[in-house]
Amino acid sequence: MSFWESFTCCFPWPGARRGSTPVVKFKGKVTSPRRVAWEQVRGPIPPGCDVVTTCGNSLCCNPNHLTLSSPKLSDDDVRAIRESSLPSRVLAAVHGINKRNVDRIRTRELRAGVEQWKKSNRFSALKSEPP
Repeated sequence: MSFWESFTCCFPWPGARRGSTPVVKFKGKVTSPRRVAWEQVRGPIPPGCDVVTTCGNSLCCNPNHLTLSSPKLSDDDVRAIRESSLPSRVLAAVHGINKRNVDRIRTRELRAGVEQWKKSNRFSALKSEPP
């Protein structure tokens, strides 16, 4: 178990915000504290992906509560997919992603590190396969 895996509670961002969006200045650039947390713990974020929470707390920066998502999926979309009892094929059509990625969001497989995805060759653009 890694150091970060031992934490199950949310880490709400206490710092600056632009509206309701948390922001931090990191390496001379204003960015999301979620992106910083992800990159520090799991590595680089693939192009076209956003870091979203899985817990529903939009201020949470706990790396265990973060996952990668297409820019087309918001935190609310990810939460809706996880909480829905609809079949994966229906959710895929509703959210414009493929069924496999709906299943990956539901099982939280997308929380795995980017390097693990590259090694297993399972990471693909969220819209790359038909539903």
